[in-house]
Amino acid sequence: MLDNCSKCSLYNLDNQFICDAQVISVNEEKASLALLDDYSEQLSTEVQVTFYDSIDGLITYLCTLYSYKEVVHPHYRSYFSVNCRFEEERGVIQRRRDIKVKTDFKIDISTKDADFHNITLEGCVRDISAGGLFFIAKEELVVGNEFSFPFQKGSVPLLLEGIILRRQKVPFQDRTGYGCRFIRLSVAKEAVIREFVFREQIHQKNA
Repeated sequence: MLDNCSKCSLYNLDNQFICDAQVISVNEEKASLALLDDYSEQLSTEVQVTFYDSIDGLITYLCTLYSYKEVVHPHYRSYFSVNCRFEEERGVIQRRRDIKVKTDFKIDISTKDADFHNITLEGCVRDISAGGLFFIAKEELVVGNEFSFPFQKGSVPLLLEGIILRRQKVPFQDRTGYGCRFIRLSVAKEAVIREFVFREQIHQKNA
C-alpha cells in the first residue's frame, strides 16, 4: 500500500507523459488524485500511473480512471479530481539514496579559488543523485572546496550546496570532473532532488 505518497505522474499506455497530480487519499484499491488543469481530452479510461513513495520508491500501476470532475473552491484555485482504481502493478524502482541518473545540463557554480577569492563558473552536470552530483568544468578546483548553485530542474527552484570529494581529468577534453556530496541538505530539498531523479529514471527507461 502507498503509505508515504503525495505525488504521481500519469502516462498513456504507450508510456507517453500526460501530467502530474497530487495524491489526495489512497487505500489498497484506489487513489484519489488532484490535477491543477483540465486533462479530460488527454486522459482515457486506462492509464499508467507512477506514484512517488518516499519510502518504497517508484511504483507504477495500470489504473482505471473514473469520477472525473471539477472542484470549485470559493477562496482557492479550482482543480480537477479523479479516482484511479489499481488494476495491475507494472513495476517498482526501490528508493535508495545512491540511485543516480545520467544528465547533461549546465549550472552556474559559486565557489572560491585557490586564493580564496569568490568566483563564478559554468559546470555541466553529468550525473546526480539525492546524495550528490558529478560535474565537469574548465576551471581547476580544489578537493574540499564548498560551492553552491541554483537548481532549476525540480518542481521548485532550489539553491543547493555541495563539497568536492574527488577530481579527475576528463579523457579527450580540456575539462576536469568533480565528484561532490550535497551538504546542509534539508529534507524538503532532498525530496525535490529525489523526485527529479525518479522522474528522469522513468523517462530514460521509457525512451
